[in-house]
Amino acid sequence: MALAVAGFAPSPQSLFETIDVREWHHDPSQAMIEHDQQVENTVSMARGKSQTGTGIENFTLLGRGVRRLPNATTDVWALRDHAYIGTFNAPCGDGTGDNGSGVRIFDVSDPAQPVEIGPIPSVLGSRTNDVKVAELRSGDVLGYSNESCGGGPGGIELWDVTDPSTPSHLASIRVGELNPIVNTLVGGATADVGVHNLWLFTQGDRDFVALYAESVFHNFRIFDITTPAAPVPVSAWGAEEVFDPGVGDLNFDAPDGIERVQAAFNWLLSGMGDLAFRLLHDITINASGDRAYLSYWDAGLILLDISDPSTPQLLSVADPAAGPGGEGNSHAAWPSADGTVVVETTEDFDFGQLAITVDSGPLAGRQFGGIEDIGGAPPPRFAEMGPVQGELVFVGELCRGAPVENASAFDPGDIAVIRGSFCTFSEQLLIAQELGAAAAIIADILVGRQGIPSWTAPVPAITIPALMISTADGVTLMENPTGNIATIDPNVYTNLSPWGFVRIWDYSDETNPQLASTFLTDHARNESGPPDPRGTYSVHNVIVEGNIAFLSHYSDGVIALDISDPGNPVEIARYNPADAAFEEQNGGIQNVWGIYKIEGDERIFASDRNGGLYILQLLGNSSAKVSKAPRR
Repeated sequence: MALAVAGFAPSPQSLFETIDVREWHHDPSQAMIEHDQQVENTVSMARGKSQTGTGIENFTLLGRGVRRLPNATTDVWALRDHAYIGTFNAPCGDGTGDNGSGVRIFDVSDPAQPVEIGPIPSVLGSRTNDVKVAELRSGDVLGYSNESCGGGPGGIELWDVTDPSTPSHLASIRVGELNPIVNTLVGGATADVGVHNLWLFTQGDRDFVALYAESVFHNFRIFDITTPAAPVPVSAWGAEEVFDPGVGDLNFDAPDGIERVQAAFNWLLSGMGDLAFRLLHDITINASGDRAYLSYWDAGLILLDISDPSTPQLLSVADPAAGPGGEGNSHAAWPSADGTVVVETTEDFDFGQLAITVDSGPLAGRQFGGIEDIGGAPPPRFAEMGPVQGELVFVGELCRGAPVENASAFDPGDIAVIRGSFCTFSEQLLIAQELGAAAAIIADILVGRQGIPSWTAPVPAITIPALMISTADGVTLMENPTGNIATIDPNVYTNLSPWGFVRIWDYSDETNPQLASTFLTDHARNESGPPDPRGTYSVHNVIVEGNIAFLSHYSDGVIALDISDPGNPVEIARYNPADAAFEEQNGGIQNVWGIYKIEGDERIFASDRNGGLYILQLLGNSSAKVSKAPRR
């Protein structure tokens, strides 16, 4: 595809007028955090089980490293006979690992009985999102990323795990904004930003670590760690170079520096779909260490030539709008051994909205979509309360001291339709509750608006469910303020769109990648809403060995795809238990985050956010079977 960016007109306004730079913050995991919050109080409605593998082969469970902590486990990596898993927001790093945080180490020499041998501590106040370990010239080196979960630092930590029973700290790397114009515009503490992912690699006689810095410009950084205790910065690159080559190096002395930086900044934050940004998420570097595959969310899958790590060169950008939905969301990627095929995962939690179905009245037959992510004190979920039916009555802003509009038409059991205002959502919901509303609908574009209601202590609990709808739909309801009887059923969705899915690319010409195919599970297709509202049905990470792509697919489990024909991927195995017995021993619904496989080794390592470490084996015989080799 052409690298030129079409259809973007930079705003004539200044950056200060278009973006509140004082509020700039980017956390790639925020969508995951919000999804956790959305489903944490949801109960299973038993509307179906996860589908089973459809191929002639399947997985068998060899063993597991038990860690029953809800939403706690992040990535997994392995080297020889040890596996390493990270920790998300809770428990947040305490600097020791005594509270269960940090990188948990398992001896997996006997895969049937993994033994936890001790943690590598997270930095105080930070979480360990990504974990990588590799055999380098200086020994076995582990790197993990830091993202603040309690005021802690960003960057990465390097550890010597040559003897995993006695790991030793090697170095800390901190990163910040590099462009002086961006640094000034963003303001605040920009010298130390979070890191979401990293990659350890070797090139010639030198060792390197590449990382994703959560800055605005220069997301991709490379450091020389040939002497791992003394990292040396080598280069920095960002997708802003796709939009405007050279913009990353502009400073205040450039005649048009501020305008160009502003335009690039705006482009990076104006992507497609729900998570509309063009910032890096994940890094994969090939075995020879000369190609970097950068999953750049709505900027697409970007391939860099890093033969000279000091001067990365742009080779291509895979079309971010390819496949269903056209939302970008490039999350992770992995090339085949020869680089001619690349499997890319997209991550998307914006699968659809609960339906407000008008049964009778002026708007009979209309359906509006709403979301339950409402700031402030969270209301109960419709899945907990069950279907609600009542008259939709527009009641105005419902702020304390403001009149209730259409008060004479509102009866207990009605559904209050509320106009967004400057008082808090909690305040509006509490007033609707006082009126006797069975549920509430708030029409407001400020989804993130939160705060403590102006209420006399103690603040009452919110006991009615609520939805947020778009301003446009709100106007329609406000123009028809009474007489519409509607049902909100937690089993009925509208505005459905696919969850995250797989794109398989033909990189025979690495300067012009072509989409070969896509792969979606039945649940990711999302034709009737999620089978279990507690679940997450997006794909997450991928690793490729031979002709098989192994996927971590959240509540669809671990999936193996035969990609020997890239234009026709075939599912050959799935590990996806979904019964009550599994949930009890797992500590919750299946929620697979990480996937890793040592080349030539039969063991497949998966991390479950609720249950910890799983070790699987692919069974059967087929042309797609990966090779087996003795463990070293």
